[in-house]
Amino acid sequence: MARLVRANYRGRVRAGLARTSRAMTIEAGSRTFVSAICECSRAWPRRSGVLQPGGILMRYATERRLLQGAVAIAGLVPVSAGAAGVLLGVAMMPGAAATAHDLDSHLRYLSGLLLGIGLVFWSRVPAIEKGPGLFRVLAAIVVVGGLARLLGVLLAGSLSLPMQLALVMELVVTPLLAVWQARVAGRAVSPAR
Repeated sequence: MARLVRANYRGRVRAGLARTSRAMTIEAGSRTFVSAICECSRAWPRRSGVLQPGGILMRYATERRLLQGAVAIAGLVPVSAGAAGVLLGVAMMPGAAATAHDLDSHLRYLSGLLLGIGLVFWSRVPAIEKGPGLFRVLAAIVVVGGLARLLGVLLAGSLSLPMQLALVMELVVTPLLAVWQARVAGRAVSPAR
């Protein structure tokens, strides 16, 4: 009986991984980014421990704490970049002329938005398993900004290292955190964690 249960669980994990890879293939016009994240989070089986890629079972409380730490650390990027943009304006970018008042004003406004997004992400840390909708919306906003930055790279050329790292945060780290948060939120509502 135990062998049958283990085989069934392995089959569900394999099926979940297949659904996850299908969900991450976002087709333009047929699925939104948020629905893909929802599908990814539902693909993982819910159980007292979650089978990780390395074959390690992780308890819900441990996974929740790890996610809280990851979001708190990742939140340093938008909060510090947003605060630097608000305080320094164009001068925060190496080689930029701070004499263009319109550009400076616009950069400060966008940095204020970035600061606000980072602070809202941080506000989710104490109850990371609650409010998955807000987390997904924030992640979608960040990804849209990253896509806009990527378009700028395609149209205008390469970026400096800090901007390349920001692009990785926007298009890789933030979506992964959103999928992780959705999974933790899903495990919080299931009876067996």
